[in-house]
Amino acid sequence: MNVKFKMPNFGRKLTGGSMVKELLMTTLATTISILLTFGTAAVLEHKQQAKNRRQITLMVISDIYDFVRVMERADTAMLIPWKKSLLEMKTMPRDSIIMLDDEEVLQNYWNALGQGAMLPRDHTAQNLFSSDISIWRDVDNYNFVKFVGKCYYLIEALNNNFDTEIRRKTDNYQLFLKDVDHIPDSLQLVSFLEMPEVKSFIEEYTLNFIPYFEATIKELGDAVEQSCELMGVSREELEEFMKKNSQ
Repeated sequence: MNVKFKMPNFGRKLTGGSMVKELLMTTLATTISILLTFGTAAVLEHKQQAKNRRQITLMVISDIYDFVRVMERADTAMLIPWKKSLLEMKTMPRDSIIMLDDEEVLQNYWNALGQGAMLPRDHTAQNLFSSDISIWRDVDNYNFVKFVGKCYYLIEALNNNFDTEIRRKTDNYQLFLKDVDHIPDSLQLVSFLEMPEVKSFIEEYTLNFIPYFEATIKELGDAVEQSCELMGVSREELEEFMKKNSQ
């Protein structure tokens, strides 16, 4: 008896054409999967860069704006009153100063001549912006980077000039008061005003430094406005960022 064995059918029979077709379909599916993976990653990276750009922009503008406000407070609380007192002492007849019996006015005059001060400054944002080239790349706006560089130059120059003037003032004051353990009287004030160093300081301070300080306030304030416009930042967004990061 002849027995014929039939091979089992394990699936459809693949011809040459169908094998090529299936290979192409597999390759296409793999390619699409790769494109989707890398495409999604690129989209996420782009979104992260945009978020970084916004955060960096807000951080830098708010840093400059915060310093402007510090300067404005210093100008209102110290520099304007000091300037007023210095100008009064500069023009007032010496006999009138000697006859002063108003202790508050006398104290204001001595404060204008000898009181120290400082401009609080946090350099974190400036150092980060100045030292990390990747931040410049993330910002991706050359005009803004250049503009911010100019603002930080103005801030550093102002700080240096402010420190110099305050140091001159306190050095003169300490030189005169080195042997005095109390607030001098009006006669001593006249003697102090006759010192060449003090005369020079009053001239420099009232004629040059105060106008320079106030002009820098205005220039940096305008720079904040221009930076916001350049980067599409609203005043409300800036204020909200500063409020959030001051807590």
